[in-house]
Amino acid sequence: MKRVGGLLIIICLMAGVIPGLCHAQEDLTVVQSSCMVLVGETETRVQCFAQLHNNTDKVVYMGEGFLELFNDQTVIADKVVARIWPEFINPGEDGYVFDEVPFEHDADGQPFIPNVTGITYHMDTYLASRDYSNLPLDVSAVLEDDTDGRLTVRFTIVNRGKEDAWNPTLAFGLYTDGGSLIFTGGTGFEDICIPSGSTIEKKYYVGSDLINKWNEYGAKPAEVHVTCCYRNDTD
Repeated sequence: MKRVGGLLIIICLMAGVIPGLCHAQEDLTVVQSSCMVLVGETETRVQCFAQLHNNTDKVVYMGEGFLELFNDQTVIADKVVARIWPEFINPGEDGYVFDEVPFEHDADGQPFIPNVTGITYHMDTYLASRDYSNLPLDVSAVLEDDTDGRLTVRFTIVNRGKEDAWNPTLAFGLYTDGGSLIFTGGTGFEDICIPSGSTIEKKYYVGSDLINKWNEYGAKPAEVHVTCCYRNDTD
């Protein structure tokens, strides 16, 4: 079972965007997607990642959506997308989604390993006014191995603007040295302000279960693509 699960991980990581199965609305394009299969004690989890691009000259609201997992032409699972960063995407910029689809083990406790050949994203989007555009913050990131077996992504965020940045959103993707997307993450800073001219640091921890799989199949993250922004409205 472990060998089959490992093969699936390699296929999904190398496939990237699968024509006809990986798409969103016309205003958003799935640049890359991938999934990772993790077998636990009571269930198998398929973690799904995607990088989406705003093709329009308007701000796109990426508030809700759902995904479907395919085995060939058959839908084997679907669910609402839970995590989207950021909700508003400026023209020509990217956003990230992350989700997890569980599959329970059978009555004898044997893992069910889903054969995923494609992912489809259906995003509920609309074109927002310029009043809802994001204002960028300077952000850099470095990858650090954690002593507990985790991976630490350390972000440095600088507000070089003239106004304070309230409730910023951080969004990022981890890529192999070959440019394949293998993880997405993000967070919103609720009720947090970064004053003009100030710098803050943020850490994001990736669990050891993912690290072990990446090491096992030679797909370790080598690059971080990151954005950080805040809305220019006050509602």
